[in-house]
Amino acid sequence: MKWFVAFVLAFAPALVSVVAQQSSSAEQQIRDQIAKHDAAAGGAPGSARQFYTMDAVTWSNAYSRPHTMDEPLDKARPDLQVAPGRHNQVSKTNPSRITVAKGGDMAHEYSTFLLSYDDDKGHANIEGALLRVWQLQNGQWLIAAEFRRPYGRVVPGQTQKPGQ
Repeated sequence: MKWFVAFVLAFAPALVSVVAQQSSSAEQQIRDQIAKHDAAAGGAPGSARQFYTMDAVTWSNAYSRPHTMDEPLDKARPDLQVAPGRHNQVSKTNPSRITVAKGGDMAHEYSTFLLSYDDDKGHANIEGALLRVWQLQNGQWLIAAEFRRPYGRVVPGQTQKPGQ
């Protein structure tokens, strides 16, 4: 029995270290995906789809209801509430918390974001927060669910900060 206790005491720290390193590595991989997602925000419409699972659920101020990535674009487009002519779009996400599940194949993220763009109405800077669920598929972290909301009162097609 003494040898068993000695064995456990000798290797337990190494096991804890391996699990912690895997979690840290997964968190860094997710952070890398967030940066790539931000970089793709100004690209062609639909270019960010590569960062989502095939059946991901998303909801943002751009739509009046949640949509899934497996929903045909022509079904989702009528619900689009953004002004036409959007261009010069830049997105910056600042992760506040990323927690990887013990199983190592799921994680959740809480972040704040700044989205800026020009459209037919002029220039917009939108600040807000988001919650995302990440899923590891074929060695790549993908967004399984994303809910983002601007700060302040939300009016279709525009966002106002409190006090405006």
